[in-house]
Amino acid sequence: MSNGIPGKQNSYLFLELLDPAINDLLFRLRREFTEGTINSSIHITIRGPYRKRIAPETFEKCEQKLNNEPILIYGIGMFENPDEYVVYIRVSGGRLSEVCWKPDFPKKIYGCNPHISLYKGTDKELAEKVLDFLDKEPLKLICKNYRLTPYTSKQSELFPVESMKFEDYPMKPSNDYLVNSDIVERAAELVQSHRCSGRPVSIQ
Repeated sequence: MSNGIPGKQNSYLFLELLDPAINDLLFRLRREFTEGTINSSIHITIRGPYRKRIAPETFEKCEQKLNNEPILIYGIGMFENPDEYVVYIRVSGGRLSEVCWKPDFPKKIYGCNPHISLYKGTDKELAEKVLDFLDKEPLKLICKNYRLTPYTSKQSELFPVESMKFEDYPMKPSNDYLVNSDIVERAAELVQSHRCSGRPVSIQ
């Protein structure tokens, strides 16, 4: 997410996933790949930063366009910021491309790329290992339950992890989920092997 203007109150529009099984899986993967504390649950930044609070009309128009159509969570990618590497899973469908607006990343230059970050850090080798690992997984999720949530930079962290209790929602077989049941365990083994190799680790 862009930080907007330092010292100013910036507003964003987040897409909050309400499928507990999908939240559980993505949160666990992000936790395995991350060295340090994770302070928020899974969400997608789809608009912002605004330099003031988001107008109710904008919020309503976005809700109407999305119209609760299912969204697809599929496809792995990586990009590099000046101070970190980011490995993510793409989010598409549900007319998201019509709703997305990020002034710091204009569509004409960067296109529309809603995503969920699963790794953020300075360790390039680990980022590449995570990218290769996830890219080989049959990881495809359909989310039918989500909502838009406005957020301002002056708020406390959104969707605190403590209130979600992810471990209460194990993923069950469903037409909406294509994923190997042991993916989290193998992700943990990948990171542990990397750490034991003596390479630098990521601190988010």
